[in-house]
Amino acid sequence: YQNLSEITSDNISKYYEIPDGVIEDASMYVSSRSESCTEVACFKLTDTNKEDELMKSVSAYLNSKLNTYKNVSGKEYKNINNSKTKEHYPYVIVVIASDSDAAISAFDSIVNSNS
Repeated sequence: YQNLSEITSDNISKYYEIPDGVIEDASMYVSSRSESCTEVACFKLTDTNKEDELMKSVSAYLNSKLNTYKNVSGKEYKNINNSKTKEHYPYVIVVIASDSDAAISAFDSIVNSNS
């Protein structure tokens, strides 16, 4: 993806409300263009049993974004609605993009080649 800016790990909590102890690391990139809501976030779970807690936070975040873009941009609303998440313990990736499936495929390639 182009035109993405990295969000420091300290600032990811401004996007996702993740309870303490659920993740041990995270990386997030968001579009630097105001008309785009493309985002890629990857979280490293502390424990396999924490996935449900993380997914609740992800769902809440995506629902909030849907409400924000509902009457603003049909294209971006569609991209958010078609967002993808994928888990490959200990990692969970969340992608909001017009081609979320391509990002998920790249994620699968990376984690499967390192398994």
